[in-house]
Amino acid sequence: MVHWRKALPLGLLCLAVPGAVYGQEDLRGVGVLDRLRPAYDPDGVRLGAFEIKTGVKVSETYTDNVFASETNKKSDIITSVAPDITVTSTWSRHQLRLRGSLDTRFHAQESDENATDWALGADGRIDITRNTTLALDAGYRREHEERGEPDAFAAAEEPAQYDIIETGFELAQRFNRFSVALGGRYADVDYEDVARTGGGTIDNDFRDREEYLAQFKLGYEVSPDTNLFAVAQVNQRDYDRIDPALGAKRDSEGYELRGGVDLKLTRLVDGQVYVGYREQQYDAAALEDVSGVSYGANLNWYATPLTTLRFTALSDLEETIEAGASGNERTAFGAAVDHELLRNLILTADASYENEDFIGSSREDDTYTFGFGGTYLMNRHFRFGLNYKFTSRDSTDLGEDYDENLIGVFIRTDL
Repeated sequence: MVHWRKALPLGLLCLAVPGAVYGQEDLRGVGVLDRLRPAYDPDGVRLGAFEIKTGVKVSETYTDNVFASETNKKSDIITSVAPDITVTSTWSRHQLRLRGSLDTRFHAQESDENATDWALGADGRIDITRNTTLALDAGYRREHEERGEPDAFAAAEEPAQYDIIETGFELAQRFNRFSVALGGRYADVDYEDVARTGGGTIDNDFRDREEYLAQFKLGYEVSPDTNLFAVAQVNQRDYDRIDPALGAKRDSEGYELRGGVDLKLTRLVDGQVYVGYREQQYDAAALEDVSGVSYGANLNWYATPLTTLRFTALSDLEETIEAGASGNERTAFGAAVDHELLRNLILTADASYENEDFIGSSREDDTYTFGFGGTYLMNRHFRFGLNYKFTSRDSTDLGEDYDENLIGVFIRTDL
């Protein structure tokens, strides 16, 4: 989450004299959240040809609507303990990274909402030649469905948990200013059944699926600051069981074509913009095929050496189990600002709007979020912060509206 606060005199000084920050250090073109802070960044531990970084984050969060419900609003306090570890190679050629994380959440009042998420993964790069690389990754994740997610069952006694196994590759080749890349991804999604409020079980097996994606990308470097690209993707989604409300599986095949540009406009603005066309065809006659324009943008404006503004836009198609709907056509816009009030005090704020149109159904959701907060870096090993987030969903479906306020505090320690 991103947060906001007015710039105090130090920030005003930077507006007037952008180059006079941190002595003669020029920070233009580097985001507030991305820049190095040698006095506060964790060192990690060197072990032979590897660097190990590990830490744990402990947070306390108050929510005034733990069930994300319009009619059953209950407050709660959530304690989260989240350790993580990353092991990265320091070789001159090739690269390997191993990662693991755990997030255990305890609710003071509603213990049925307790959940433990975890993830294990590895990724790497093989430098076949100077201009040819092969990137590989694989991972296993256990996550839970948040109460406010559009497909979450309100009648479930506890959040549904699910496992994701995924792997992918990308073979890339560069020819002077041209580059080509061939890639693929596979994912297996497996939902667990959950108890139903009032008795019985909600069978989630019909949500289990396998997803396949193949991609070809062509790039051309117009200049060191501008790169044009074109992408062609094909996908296939195979479900294990029949959706009982539909009477058929939700299997589908689709493709997407898009073109865009990675750009850097002076040292103040950079990012990526693309536009394309997608189509998804469903095997079940009762499900409507989806086609239309797709687009995305991720732009950074380095307004001053101490202030970064970020803008995002996205049009995407997601899977859904909404009755009668083939897919969830999602459109999202966001803006965020990061401000370095002090070298070790970062203030942030964000706001976003998201529209979800369930194709083939009368349901349409509009979700608004706003948040702000700050992080104080004590030293290389400790940091703490405060944050606030407000979420409001307005839906055409009865019972899907909700508002929620979250107030949190956290402390993180790193090795």
